[in-house]
Formats: sequence, structure tokens, C-alpha cells
Amino acid sequence: MKSLKELYHEWRDEIEKRHKDKKDAKKYFDSTDPEVRKEFSKWVGLQNEITYAEMFALENEFEIGREI
Repeated sequence: MKSLKELYHEWRDEIEKRHKDKKDAKKYFDSTDPEVRKEFSKWVGLQNEITYAEMFALENEFEIGREI
């Protein structure tokens, strides 16, 4: 079974492929937006919606991983 981190990376990569402009794509993965968290939770198949703190951590890990 894939970790939430791996699933977030797949989800985020998929969004960015669909939206070449990063500023445009940001609205689709912005962890502060409740609709984005709801959509991600649904995509992953979580029973309970991911919290802002959990998704913010995934978002930060993803960004840090890109910088390395």
C-alpha cells in the first residue's frame, strides 16, 4: 500500500501536468482551501477528510523534495 506522501506526490504531479502555469495550478493544490482538501481526500480514498495541518505538511515535503 502506498503512503499518503507517495499518493500526494502522484496527485500533485497529475495536477501540474494538466496545468502548465504553476500559478494556475496552485489553486488546485492549495492546502488552505477546504475544497482542495476534500478533493484530495476523495481522490486518495480517505474515510475522513485530511486536515489542513496534514496536507500542509505534505505540500511542504513535496516542495522541499523539489529543491534538493
